[in-house]
This record gives sequence, C-alpha cells and structure tokens, in this order.
Amino acid sequence: MSYLQTGNFLSAQINITADSSVVANDTNKVKLKKIKKPRIPWKAALMSGVLPGLGQIYNRKYWKLPIVWGALGTTGYFIVDQHNRYVGFRDAYRSWVNDSIVTPEYSQYQYNPAGLRTERDTYERTRNILTIVAVALWTLNIVDAAVDAHLSTFDISPTLTMKVTPATFFNTYNNTPAVGVSFTFTLK
Repeated sequence: MSYLQTGNFLSAQINITADSSVVANDTNKVKLKKIKKPRIPWKAALMSGVLPGLGQIYNRKYWKLPIVWGALGTTGYFIVDQHNRYVGFRDAYRSWVNDSIVTPEYSQYQYNPAGLRTERDTYERTRNILTIVAVALWTLNIVDAAVDAHLSTFDISPTLTMKVTPATFFNTYNNTPAVGVSFTFTLK
C-alpha cells in the first residue's frame, strides 16, 4: 500500500492487487484500471517474417493488414509481370542471335536486334528493382511488428498531453525580444 501526496495533503491511496489491476481509493469513487499484458517483440517479428501481416495480427493491429498485403501483393504482381516480359524478350533476342528469326509477336524488332536487347535489359532491371522494393517492404513489415510489440504497453491515454504554442522571450545577450516555440508537457 502506498500513498500519493500533493504538497502537504494526502490525495489518494493506491492498492496494487495480485491480478495486475490498480485500484485507486478516493473519498467519492473507486477507479479500476487493467494493466495490459505486454507482447513479445521477437515473437511478433518472427511471425511477420514467416507470413507478412501475422505479426500485426498478433499485435491486434488489424487495420494494417490491407496495407501490408496490398503493398507486397502489388509488388509481387509487378515482379511476375516484368519477369514474364523479360523472358519473352530474352527468348526473342536469343532466337534472333542464334537463327536470325524473330517470333511473330516481336516482329517490329525484326530489323532492330538492339531494340530487343534494350527491352530485355529494361524489363530485367525493373524486375530486379521491384524485388529489392519487395524485400524492403517485407523488412519494414517485420520492423513494424516488433516496434508495435515493444510499444504495446505504452500509455497513450488523454492524460499525456503536449502543447506547442508560439512564445516571445527577451534575449538578455543583446537586449532584444525574440520569438520562439514553447513545448508544455502535462501528465495528469
């Protein structure tokens, strides 16, 4: 049992019970606040590493699932599309180099093999860049799950406030007024 003291006056009494809840006894009311069970960050990261979005489900951040799946699904779609186009231009270029024959769907490149090579290289480069982007998004998904798990018990109640206001000061160094910003942190 402990006591909170404001100035010289006793304002409240706090009892911590075994079921991890806090009871505040005041003269008029009893307030019960449940302490959250913390999430395990390495478990959330591992889950997101195995299946994207699983760490967000573990952290109960369901609204992030469409973002994660949409980002990775979109990049996956474009990786497959760019790879298929790359394979088509690669095979057409090989066919032209080996036999001087161009397949009908690439007939516009019949007299321009450099165009086939340029298109092949462009699709290969785009596919490789998209693969790097997909790996970066997957890594971001893992980091997001781990950070969410770390911050699962962070108090974001309205009792924590920060107020940013413009302020004027007097600069004693050169005896002139100065304009600035004032940050006020309040813990209620």
